[in-house]
Amino acid sequence: MKIQQLLAYPYQQVRFLPPVLVVDADGNRIPTDRNWVKTKALFKKKALNLFNTVTHFNLEDFDVHHVKNFDPDPSGRSDGFLILKSQIVIHEHGVECEPL
Repeated sequence: MKIQQLLAYPYQQVRFLPPVLVVDADGNRIPTDRNWVKTKALFKKKALNLFNTVTHFNLEDFDVHHVKNFDPDPSGRSDGFLILKSQIVIHEHGVECEPL
């Protein structure tokens, strides 16, 4: 994957592999892989802004060094998969990226 290709098209609907984990108030990790839209590509920072249309969570300045590859979605349910080198975990105190 070329970084320029990933940064080139805003407003793509993407899915994450592995799925983003959202930690609820009880500490349960819930996978959330759908409904992410790439809203902005920051070329100088090599980062993405992503928005989840269901949870309304903004993932801002997501550094593309966490992305291993960007593959098309053969099912057609999204524009593609962000294949990650890290596990993204969202909790009430913020976002963590855990290496895989």
